[in-house]
Amino acid sequence: MRWIRYSALLLSVLVAACGGKGQSAGPPSDLTVQSNGDTQVTLNWTPQSGVQYWVLCAPGDTITSKSWATTVGGNAYSTARDGAGVYNGNVALAGQAVTPPFNVTGLRNDVTYSLTVNARTNGGPGGDAATPVTLKPRLAGVSWSALGSIPSASAIRAMAYGIPTTTTSFVFVAVGDDGAIYSSADNQKTWTARSLPTAAAGRRFNDVTYLFGRFIAIGESGTIVYSPDGVTWTASTINSTSSLSGVNLSAMAASGSTLMAVGQGGTVLTTGDGVTWTAQATNITQNLNAVAISNAVNATLPAVTSVASFWVVVGDGGAVYTSVDGITWTAKNTGLESVTSAWRSVAVLVNTSSILDCGVGSPAVTSISTSYSIALVGDDGKVATAGPTLAWTLSTLDGAPRLNKVISPAGQFVAVGHAGAIYTGNLNADASSISWSRRTGASGMSDLYGVVRYGKDAALAYSNSYIAFGQGGATWYSR
Repeated sequence: MRWIRYSALLLSVLVAACGGKGQSAGPPSDLTVQSNGDTQVTLNWTPQSGVQYWVLCAPGDTITSKSWATTVGGNAYSTARDGAGVYNGNVALAGQAVTPPFNVTGLRNDVTYSLTVNARTNGGPGGDAATPVTLKPRLAGVSWSALGSIPSASAIRAMAYGIPTTTTSFVFVAVGDDGAIYSSADNQKTWTARSLPTAAAGRRFNDVTYLFGRFIAIGESGTIVYSPDGVTWTASTINSTSSLSGVNLSAMAASGSTLMAVGQGGTVLTTGDGVTWTAQATNITQNLNAVAISNAVNATLPAVTSVASFWVVVGDGGAVYTSVDGITWTAKNTGLESVTSAWRSVAVLVNTSSILDCGVGSPAVTSISTSYSIALVGDDGKVATAGPTLAWTLSTLDGAPRLNKVISPAGQFVAVGHAGAIYTGNLNADASSISWSRRTGASGMSDLYGVVRYGKDAALAYSNSYIAFGQGGATWYSR
């Protein structure tokens, strides 16, 4: 059955336009490839007018115009980049063409891939393939460069991006101290300060996300605001039996249709739309600084999640709790009892094995096994890591100051902190322990409060990169 499927797919690629006026065309003679960060490579060539191109990809050292379809993990890309720079990895109908530069995403770091391009006119069958190029994607986060700055911002603490319904391109939103909310609709070339509802003006914002078709920001004094476009902001409604006017809301995480926010005094809020929130009664008294969900989706493999699902929150006094429903919480700090300082952030890294395919949607995929690792970072360079059983390994990174944020969207942990501290954490060969490495920051870096990953538009210098930000509104990237 698999051979029949491959044969049919290959036939559609080669002769989809049979009976029409389309013809094969010669391949480009200047095909090049470069690695642009985690799990991706970028192809470039000189396009000819009136010619449509397809990108062919397969794991291994060689590829032809036919072999990709019978190679496990092979893929053909025939869809053009949309206005947001997002690619569809599935084989599409003949006549839909890619344009250079073309980003092949969803690859596996340190695996060799072969890529080529063929061409046709008027939706005809593909011609001979260009001379193949090979490359191994590699991890980002090692070296950092200045990206820009957000004017008049004393400190930026969180950043998010999304495509509002009013546009077809990404909008960025950055939030921080003194009621700072900025948006950028031109790929961070310019930032504009936005007005807030009177009750939210001047409040410090600690986190922002894009979910439910809107931006949602949280901060001190129980402040939550939302916006459909990053420009106009409205205060959310919070259903609570007690006042949250003195509660600092710290962080958010989402699981399916539920978004959770946590904060001071064990506060836990949930929402299904970002507009109306409900306070959940908890048995937690410590201040909570971060929240994550164990079924976090790997950004490069959206269909792969962990085998178990629970919320994990961390906070002051070494607090670590988990919950399967977001209501009943159990302390999970066994092995971390010596930690009396604050945990500042938590992230879940989805570990997948035997993934060799050329991006999500490949016609053939090797077997997948999935697990996850959890990392906590905090004061005085403390880090703790664990697998699904939450058997913690505690360590202190040499020379590390306070670490403020850790994320894990693309095969590794990336942590940032005071004094420009940047660390990456990678899974060791035993698939259970994490090794941390300090990375060299860019000149002028000071305290860093957050980091996000942007993996969209191949035409941007910071595509598929990590973006760090913090004191003074400066931003930095690594790809």
